[in-house]
Amino acid sequence: MTGAVDELWHTFVIFTRDYAAFCDAVAGRFLHHVPEVEGEMSASTFDHYLAFLADYEAVFNEPAPSAYWPRPTGNDTDVAACTGCSGCNSCTGHSCTVN
Repeated sequence: MTGAVDELWHTFVIFTRDYAAFCDAVAGRFLHHVPEVEGEMSASTFDHYLAFLADYEAVFNEPAPSAYWPRPTGNDTDVAACTGCSGCNSCTGHSCTVN
């Protein structure tokens, strides 16, 4: 993940007391930061990201703003078949990226 949300999150994490209190209030536990290789996303992370986008839309009755939460490229069938990500700009069944 890159962009404004990621930059905000990385800044927030270094304010450890505030971040720990936020984690307790929101998740009931500490949320560890586990970075991935830039430009790549594991299949598990990709699945969680797609679930987040769906949950956002269900809660707010509108899609998450793509300026902050980019959409995977490719068609719905390709996105559903993705099993991991690489540096390309489309989903082909085995590699996915988000724009």
